[in-house]
Amino acid sequence: MKSSKVVFLVFLCLLSLCVVSVQPVESQSFEPIYIKPDGSVVGTDRIQRNGSLYTLTGNISGGIRVEKSYIVIDGAGHTIRGNGTGWGIDLSAMYNYGQTIFVSNVTVVNLRILNFYDGMYVKSTANNTFIGNYIGGCEGGFRIWSSNNNVLTHNTVEDCGISIYYSSGGNVITENNIINNTVVPWLSPEPVVDRNYWSSYNGTDQDGDGVGDTPYLYIDTDYARFWDNHPLMKPVNISDWAEDTTEIEPFPTTWVIAAVAAIAIAGVVFMVYFRKIKKPNVETEKPLSEAGT
Repeated sequence: MKSSKVVFLVFLCLLSLCVVSVQPVESQSFEPIYIKPDGSVVGTDRIQRNGSLYTLTGNISGGIRVEKSYIVIDGAGHTIRGNGTGWGIDLSAMYNYGQTIFVSNVTVVNLRILNFYDGMYVKSTANNTFIGNYIGGCEGGFRIWSSNNNVLTHNTVEDCGISIYYSSGGNVITENNIINNTVVPWLSPEPVVDRNYWSSYNGTDQDGDGVGDTPYLYIDTDYARFWDNHPLMKPVNISDWAEDTTEIEPFPTTWVIAAVAAIAIAGVVFMVYFRKIKKPNVETEKPLSEAGT
């Protein structure tokens, strides 16, 4: 009977461990976030402004609509995550009361962009720079429309390519990791595409300089053939957060405390009842020295 009680109490303790470990998940609204023309940030408290520098202080659900020129957005290794629609970073022209307001000279660095329709939507803008970003799980990585003189370098674009449409000239794409996709120019001057790592390149490197011996043909159609003349043999070495395509959320400290407390309680209860079962009943049992007398 006592053994059954012990098993039951241990079960209750383990059940309490499960209860204290389960926490409600914070809902994600995926509402757009704005950097307004006056420099203010609307929609989140996880972007810190210091003059023209905007730094993420945590992960964000929802894309960022940029309405101010001559700024730097530093992701600081954090992630913006979508729900499969919309744009991660939106640099498109803004129409306001019949006037078109153009955004230009924006730099985006050290940002992870996941699960949007387009990771970077660059339309009717110019002179933007994108460095050290990771884009994955999107329909398009970079979608550049009628935009000139943009520089893409040291980015990883995985399972979503780079598209350049409609008179977008002077764009430079160099030293990026282009994984499971390609660059597609359409009705635009050919961009400078050189010294990128392509996951589908199967050339050789006989002299060991890190560059393929033969160019990589990344577009081969009836109307055009485009080459990367110096394809890299190994991925570009960017920061660890950009190379890691998984996202591990921090394990909450309260969970750890609750789990340790529950385990400690279970251990104490088990030991107390185990010792109680093993303790001899002095009224019915004799010491070993008196046994048999």
